[in-house]
Amino acid sequence: MSTTSNYLPVRTEWLASGTEAALEPDMPIIDAHHHFYERPGWTYLLDEYLADARSGHNITASVFMQALTRYRTAGPEQLRPVGEIEYVAQVTSSMQKEKPQVAKGIVGYADLRRGVVVREVLEAELEAGDGRLRGVRHLVTWDADSTLVNPLSAVPRGLLLDPSYRAGVAQLKSLRWDFPTMHGYFFLNFPSCSISPRQNRIPPSSSTTAKAWCESAATPVTARKFSIPGLAPCANWHDCRTFM
Repeated sequence: MSTTSNYLPVRTEWLASGTEAALEPDMPIIDAHHHFYERPGWTYLLDEYLADARSGHNITASVFMQALTRYRTAGPEQLRPVGEIEYVAQVTSSMQKEKPQVAKGIVGYADLRRGVVVREVLEAELEAGDGRLRGVRHLVTWDADSTLVNPLSAVPRGLLLDPSYRAGVAQLKSLRWDFPTMHGYFFLNFPSCSISPRQNRIPPSSSTTAKAWCESAATPVTARKFSIPGLAPCANWHDCRTFM
């Protein structure tokens, strides 16, 4: 994945210019999807997250989602994402007996296009995860208009149909891992999406998440409506806004 980002720097003074009280401050909440970032003009690590999590809501635990942060800088290229798991597990270790239990669940990254040999990476991340690793995410967003796609996650068209990618996904079955593969996912990929859960037979406990975007009135919504019924019978498919 590219390390080029199209994100703008965070302006903390602007964020601080308006605050709102929590509507239901006593309601227990699990933050099901958050990141740690360390990028030019943007640092958002444990201290920044805790400032948000403790700002009024009753956040009891969270799920960390991979974000290309603190990769290993040496060693085999395919194992460098393990550094993110090592970092997150280490900095949140003391939080597991506190509130919130930050990164109670961890979702990492592995290049599933490596096929069966990606198993080495998955096992290394499992060892680094302090018993909290729940799966891996490999985004598959594609669109002919590259301006719609985050350059951090740009991939070729039809990745879900790639035999090597499918072989990598199949490695998750014996680990009984979740597979939140789609985020910011476009309707054009839905037909191939229905093939992946069926052929790889990821356990029903797993989730394949998606969010369909209709960018304009010209979007052929009928194509999406046609594809959704193909996904609906899959017990391991969930069309949702975020990963739990």
